[in-house]
Amino acid sequence: MQIKAEKFSVNYDNTVATVTFEGKIFLNGAQEYAPILQLLKQAATQEVQAQHQLVMDLRQLKLLNSSGITMMTKFIMYVFEEECLNLEVTLIGLTAVTWHQKLLENLTMLQPNLVIRLE
Repeated sequence: MQIKAEKFSVNYDNTVATVTFEGKIFLNGAQEYAPILQLLKQAATQEVQAQHQLVMDLRQLKLLNSSGITMMTKFIMYVFEEECLNLEVTLIGLTAVTWHQKLLENLTMLQPNLVIRLE
């Protein structure tokens, strides 16, 4: 599954259970982020049936606005509120990108079971 636009792409590769974010995602509100949230939910559902783990790779993501951060938060809440989803979620970011660190730290406050990897 893939969502591709002029300035960004979100790609789910089920062979490695990874969703990769690239570019600058600056969409307006929940409606415009709905396809990305849907892709994440579908990936989570597939991985529950397969490997029980999902990696979200943000290393190539240059920009994510507040609506995008809200979308990420909704996805993390969805995964951990759905008791039927026994899924380990790993988020990968870069230490050199300050907002990656802040986002990942804030998401772990929301859900301490997240696995965070900063490189």
